[in-house]
Amino acid sequence: MTVRTRADLASLPAYVPGKSIPGAIKLASNEVSAGPLPSVVTAIAEAATAINRYPDSGCVELTGRLADKLGVPADHLALGCGSV
Repeated sequence: MTVRTRADLASLPAYVPGKSIPGAIKLASNEVSAGPLPSVVTAIAEAATAINRYPDSGCVELTGRLADKLGVPADHLALGCGSV
């Protein structure tokens, strides 16, 4: 499959990350100096076992959990993947 990139997008310069200085913590580059929490690594590993399946497009489980946490009915929440 050939992917065509619009000429105006292809002409944009590549991102140049912030300069690294030994011993400095790079706050301006949106990088975290510490690695992910062990619980995050575990959650990612567990989620990877189902990577061959389509996700829940209705976000049913997440909507339910958020509704419970926020104390609102689930039908008061609208979730999706991306900006609208």
